[in-house]
Parts: sequence; C-alpha cells; structure tokens
Amino acid sequence: MIWFTADFHLSHKNIIKYCHRPFKNIEEMDESILRNLKELIKSDDILYFLGDLSFKKNHLEE
Repeated sequence: MIWFTADFHLSHKNIIKYCHRPFKNIEEMDESILRNLKELIKSDDILYFLGDLSFKKNHLEE
C-alpha cells in the first residue's frame, strides 16, 4: 500500500495548544503518533512524508 501524510509536528510543544491536540506534553504526543504509525504501516508499504515531520533529528532516523 502507498501512504501519504504530513504535519506530524513531532516535538513541537506549541502545536498541542495551536491545534487543540489531546496530549499533556510533547513526549506523550510523539509516542502516540509514532506508535500508531508503526502499527499501521507494514514493512512492504511505501510512506511519503509531505512536510512538517519533526523539530528533532532523532525522529527522522526512527
């Protein structure tokens, strides 16, 4: 399957407030988003990130 996504804004503290995301802090948000992504995407799938993935390099490596 081919997937397209954008605007995760991982480690962006203020995005929780700006977009009314239901998380207490960035750690909870990042963990939830990445866990859900890993459960959804299979090893033979193709995933395209179209922008605004993360404020931290370590998320890009994951």
